[in-house]
Amino acid sequence: MLTRENKKAVVAILILIGVAAFAAFVGERYGGEIGTLTFEKRNAGLDAYSAQQIAKLDTDGDGLYDWEETLWQTNPNNPDTDGDGTTDGDELNAGRHPLVAGPDDDLTKIVPTVYGVTGGDTTDQPSTISESVARELFSSYLVLRQSGEFSEETGKKLVASVADDVFAFGKGAPAYTLSDITPTSNTQTAVLVYANALFARLSALLSVPSAGTELVLLTDILQTERKSELQKFAILEEEYKTAAESLAGLSVPQVFLEKHIELLNALMTFSNTAGYFQNSFIDPIQTIAGLQLYGNARAILGTAIQEIDALLPAYGVVFDEATGIYTTQ
Repeated sequence: MLTRENKKAVVAILILIGVAAFAAFVGERYGGEIGTLTFEKRNAGLDAYSAQQIAKLDTDGDGLYDWEETLWQTNPNNPDTDGDGTTDGDELNAGRHPLVAGPDDDLTKIVPTVYGVTGGDTTDQPSTISESVARELFSSYLVLRQSGEFSEETGKKLVASVADDVFAFGKGAPAYTLSDITPTSNTQTAVLVYANALFARLSALLSVPSAGTELVLLTDILQTERKSELQKFAILEEEYKTAAESLAGLSVPQVFLEKHIELLNALMTFSNTAGYFQNSFIDPIQTIAGLQLYGNARAILGTAIQEIDALLPAYGVVFDEATGIYTTQ
């Protein structure tokens, strides 16, 4: 489970990589713990802010960006959160903790105790992608702060690095390659059999509740907090996997091999992301990575289906509206 401190880091990551809607959701969920940053940006119209604009926000002018205030648990509307006469930014620049009034506020002595992410207990391993990324963000950020190397430029690079890590998640080797498929000739009969088998299976898949409308389902679950509804993604995970396995067993005319592989891997991506979405309430960063993968897979699947369908008439195969199947001209 995410710790209180790591939830704060997760919120900062979500804001910085520009996933506005999801950041707002996490802010609502943990608003009582993280203070006002996400709520205020949401109420002001979070979608209107770009990641770059948000990364530069310093509401109280204390030298700490608002996203840094989220990490440190300081008040983005109070330049001196601990009330010791030194602004939050100046305290950090001097190696002092902005939440602990001086003089006993040496940053190096307090941070490991408060956060548990920059040293000390290494046996407490992260249990989720969100927690792992949160620890990486805060640890890297703290190194920059303590070394005096933190600046707008190094902050941007850190943000870009974290965003790259988030969106690289799940991008492994494709589940299917040409060696997994049985090719056949490009005869009219083979193309006809393939077309009917392919589109019949895809049509059956679309009859599964929420198949193809996963984002609508996910949005509804997050907004209403009906966690029990996440079980629907478990069903979708299995359905997409089964569909891919079924279609992998077809004899595929050689002209369609490349697009067929793309289609299979898109279905497996849908299966994988349905698995990620099941953990949305405990691992929001994994869900964000899943959203990116899901969007890419939708585009690939749509293009593959369109290109397969466009090639069929060249082999004398057309769709018969009356019967609802493909036939020969």
